[in-house]
Amino acid sequence: MKHTHKIITSLLLTMLCPAAMYAQDYMPADSIAEDVVDDQADMRQNPVIEGELIELPFSGHVPSFIYRTKNAITLNGEDFTPLYHKLNYPGSRVDILHIGDSHVQAEFSTQVTRDMLQFVYGDAGRGLVAPLKLASTNSPSDYKVESTSSWTAARAIKSSGDGDMGFNGLALRLRGSSGNLTFTTRDDEETFDPFAEITLFGKGKIEITSLTDHDGNPIPYEYASDNNTARITLGRSVNAATVRFSTIGGYVFYGAYLSGMRPGLTYSVIGNNGAAFSTYNSIGSFSSGISRLAPDLVIVALGTNEAFGRLDREALRASLQSMINNIRKDMPQVPIILVTPMECQRRSYTRRKGRRRAASYSVNANIAAYRSEIIAFGRRHHIAVYDLYEVAGGEGASSKWLDAGLMGKDRVHLTASGYRLQGMLLYEALMNLFEPKQ
Repeated sequence: MKHTHKIITSLLLTMLCPAAMYAQDYMPADSIAEDVVDDQADMRQNPVIEGELIELPFSGHVPSFIYRTKNAITLNGEDFTPLYHKLNYPGSRVDILHIGDSHVQAEFSTQVTRDMLQFVYGDAGRGLVAPLKLASTNSPSDYKVESTSSWTAARAIKSSGDGDMGFNGLALRLRGSSGNLTFTTRDDEETFDPFAEITLFGKGKIEITSLTDHDGNPIPYEYASDNNTARITLGRSVNAATVRFSTIGGYVFYGAYLSGMRPGLTYSVIGNNGAAFSTYNSIGSFSSGISRLAPDLVIVALGTNEAFGRLDREALRASLQSMINNIRKDMPQVPIILVTPMECQRRSYTRRKGRRRAASYSVNANIAAYRSEIIAFGRRHHIAVYDLYEVAGGEGASSKWLDAGLMGKDRVHLTASGYRLQGMLLYEALMNLFEPKQ
C-alpha cells in the first residue's frame, strides 16, 4: 500500500487537461475614476464551473508553475497519532470531514481526493450527502437526493439566524405530514458504491413507513431514532433506496450519511457557495451536528469570501478561533488541517461622471494577507496547515492558472480540470502525511 498513491497519481494525470483557454487582457482601472464597484458577490454564491473534462494527456506532468516539492502539510505540533493508528489497523473505518465554500460544494476537487484515498484505503461508503438540488443549488455528480414531496428550502448563506438551520448549512422543511426521500449513488462500469445504512439528520420525529429499492421492491430494514437522528439499517446493500415516512409536529431535513457498513475510508464534504468562517460559526447546530459524524480528521478550507470584503485581520482571527472552538467543543482531540485559499482576482467597474465603464481585474491582495493570518494562527495554536496558496504557485498564480485553462473566466473559481488538479494535489499532500517517505 505504501506506494500505491504514486500509481494513482500517474493515472489521474492522463485525465487532466485544460478545459478551455481564456486570453482575456487586463483592463487597467481608469486613473481618474470617481468610484470602484465590486459586484462579484452573486457570482460567488451562484458559481458556474466551466469546461468539460476531456481524457487527453495533460502534458504528462503537473504544470511547471505548481510548487509540487512543497506540496505537504505543516503539522505545527498537531497530534495525528490516533489517525495513523486507524489508517494502519486492518478492518478499521476512517472518516474525514472537509468543510468549505463554493470551491468544494459541487465536489469537482474533493471527489478526486475521495476516490484516490479510497483506492488506497478502501471504500467504506459515500459518507455525507446533502439535498443541494432540492435546495435549488448546484450539487455533486456522484450521488442524488431526490423527493416527490413538497419542501421549503433554506440555506445558511441567505438565512442568517435560522434556528432550524442544519449543521451543514441547509434546511428543507416538509410541507405536510408525510414525505419521501430517494438516495442514489454511482453504479456504473467504473464505480460501484453501494450503501447498507442510511442515517437521516434533521429536526423533528419521523416514523418510517416503507423502504424500497430502485425497482420498487421492498428492502428489509431496522430503524432506530435518537436526538433528531434516524438510523436505518438495510437488510441488503443497494445503490438506490426510497425512504417513505410520516411525522407529527413537522420535520426539517438537513442531509444523510450513507455507510457501506464495511471497513475503509469515507470522505464527507460540507460546502456552501459564498460561505465564510462566520457562516458556519453562526449555525447553532454546527458543533453538535459535525460531532455526530464522528470524523477522525477535519479539513477546513475557507477564506476566499472573506477576502472580498474589507481587510480585517482581527475579525479573521476571531472567526478562526470560533471555528476551532466549535469543531473541538464535542471533539477535543480531533486533528484539524486549515487550508489557505489560493490567489484569485477581483473584478471592478470604474465610474466617471455617473457612467459605468468596462470591467478591470486585479489580484485580490486580501487573499495573501489572510493566507498569512491562517498560517500564523496554525503555528500559534498548534493546528496543521496546508498552504494551497504556495503550492498553487504563490503570487501571480491566478494568471498562470487562467492562461492554462485551469481557472474560469470569473477569475475566482477554477475550471473542472483545475479542480481535478487541485483535488489530486490535496490527495498527494494527505498521502505525504499519512505515509511519510522513509
